[in-house]
Amino acid sequence: MINPYDRFITRAQNSRILIGFVCVLIFLQALNGQVDSLKLLTESTGTHSKKLEFEAFGIVNYHAFNWQLLPDKRNEIDFAQAVIGLDYQISDRWKFTSELEFEHGGTGVALEFDPLEEFGEFEYEVEKGGEIWLEQFNLNYQLLKQHALTFGRVKLPFGLANYFDEPTEFLGVSFNQLENTLLPSNWTEFGILLNGKFHQKLEYAIGMVNALDGSGFNSANFIKRGNQRRFETVKIEDLAGVLRMDYKFKKEQFVGLSFYAGNSRNNRPKPDLNVNALVSLAEFHSYFKFNSISFKTMVLFGHLQNSEQLSLANRNLSNNLNVKRTPVGKQAAGFNVEFAIKPLDWFVKNKCKDFYVFSSYDYFDSHQKTEGSIFNNPRWKRQIWTFGMNYFPTEWLVLKMQFENQRLGISDNKYQRTFSMGFAFNFS
Repeated sequence: MINPYDRFITRAQNSRILIGFVCVLIFLQALNGQVDSLKLLTESTGTHSKKLEFEAFGIVNYHAFNWQLLPDKRNEIDFAQAVIGLDYQISDRWKFTSELEFEHGGTGVALEFDPLEEFGEFEYEVEKGGEIWLEQFNLNYQLLKQHALTFGRVKLPFGLANYFDEPTEFLGVSFNQLENTLLPSNWTEFGILLNGKFHQKLEYAIGMVNALDGSGFNSANFIKRGNQRRFETVKIEDLAGVLRMDYKFKKEQFVGLSFYAGNSRNNRPKPDLNVNALVSLAEFHSYFKFNSISFKTMVLFGHLQNSEQLSLANRNLSNNLNVKRTPVGKQAAGFNVEFAIKPLDWFVKNKCKDFYVFSSYDYFDSHQKTEGSIFNNPRWKRQIWTFGMNYFPTEWLVLKMQFENQRLGISDNKYQRTFSMGFAFNFS
């Protein structure tokens, strides 16, 4: 059991962080009231316009598999994602943002923990057809001309997947495999973010959100499934901090880095872990686009404190929790490199729609290091080569096709080959 004193200390630390963050916001708001030159230009007229914006995007993919480890794996078609977004400009300073997401078109259940049972029971409640959830639901307040505050369910400013998050913005049928495997998909949390820019070049985002749940961590995906989407409510005994900085040379040329840190101990379904389990993540990214050529890269490093004790605690979790309960690595690391060209631009100027040919390489290991008795399984060292094409017959529709070859870090060098094609749309 967790020591009550330790829990009190954790809550006190979280409270101090929250109070400090609020004090910074109050200071900025006071500064906003004093510095007339930084007020919004629209305020000089004393008027504002209300505007409702609608957006819808989605992606449908077909996959054909040739996997040595699963020779009987059958082909699939997947309505991977559909999102409906509504934004409302309430006033010059206030804006409401929402995104309702439908994933995979399958079945969804909610999971609830009932502590009144003798040992505590997990209850499944079938309540929705397909996984439907609010990916974003937040309010944005313009503190200064170039600095804003967002609170509610917010998109985490970490990595590239949440930067190029719409299916017409990324090449291939999914995000790069590095982020798609090790980080939560479409990572959003409840929290508060302060974001803005300095001198039009340096953009930042800093904030505090609810931390992850360590019961969902596993061998193959590191902390990916720690996002608290299995339960009706989200625990916030532990908080996490996030920071992102980007330096933009031009609109489509930038370099940046992100950091994330938060304890995953006290947001577990039960208080069954008596040591801290701090998750620390860091990544460096870059993106450069020059006319018909683009280049994108990302390096990711992750560390999990007391991974052995957390893995042992996960082994005793209820089957009804529907988690993998496999040993979690102490460190995970990897990188992604993507190169793309628009070959038709070299021959037919301004007479064809966008056509991209791309190639990417991912290397990552969710067992980069293990702790204590946890076996460092080479199975989780993966290399992935991807080649594909994207064609835009219109600016809101893209046809996608790719071939992916994944090598696993085991002695017989097993491969997993996948051919995919599909289409994505985005209109507003």
